[in-house]
Amino acid sequence: VPKIEEFKDYNSVTFDKAELIKSVLNIVKCSKKDSTQPMLEAINIIVEEDSADIFALDGYRLGINVLECSSSVSATRLKDVLGDVALSDADVVELKSNGKYLLIQSGDINIFIREIEGALAPYKRLLTKSYLYEILVEKEEILGALNASMMATSKDNKLVRLIINPADSFIEFKSSGDIITDLVNEIDMTVKLAEEDNLKIAFNATYLVDLINNIKTKSVKMYFKDSLSPVYIENEDDEDLEKDSYLVLPIRISGV
Repeated sequence: VPKIEEFKDYNSVTFDKAELIKSVLNIVKCSKKDSTQPMLEAINIIVEEDSADIFALDGYRLGINVLECSSSVSATRLKDVLGDVALSDADVVELKSNGKYLLIQSGDINIFIREIEGALAPYKRLLTKSYLYEILVEKEEILGALNASMMATSKDNKLVRLIINPADSFIEFKSSGDIITDLVNEIDMTVKLAEEDNLKIAFNATYLVDLINNIKTKSVKMYFKDSLSPVYIENEDDEDLEKDSYLVLPIRISGV
């Protein structure tokens, strides 16, 4: 482990401590939970001038939070949640990187984390907005429908089918399991852009619930293309909130 003095002349980036910790907690759900693919268990911080993308992806999900920051630092890989930093009395967190180690400083607390080596995932390529369906749903309504649908699924299979019906402006949720053979829920939606035909798509409902729970606005924007393409989820436009964006891959099943 290097000495703190060695980092004195490196570029640094400063975040609001509470915002950084909240952001990391929001997107850590999208990181892989085993060490077979180190780059997929990483939390990544990409700093550009006065903002930073904090993102993680595990091959099925992608989560991005955008935070304001000051100064600049090269791309770094932050592997662990910054729980210990919360013990500091300081309001800000400063990060410094030498390309091998990341130094986290907050008040009297100094933490070194070994950076994960490897190529950075091309996450921005995944954030295309070329979708055929754009809808707006109430956060509590879609969470309620997803949680109710999971009651019919088994412990190891949380598959829920969604039918996007643009003509009648509602989403139908279908699930089944060993005890309940067919459970159907419906919620209303506001259609902003849509093809004429219904869209049928299936997801691991746990993934959707985990990510939608992180969104702080009352409504959630969802973008769909087809039954095999990822769904893009973001918070409703709010000038007082940073943009939270998530991507979830559907489950490929016959007939959906």
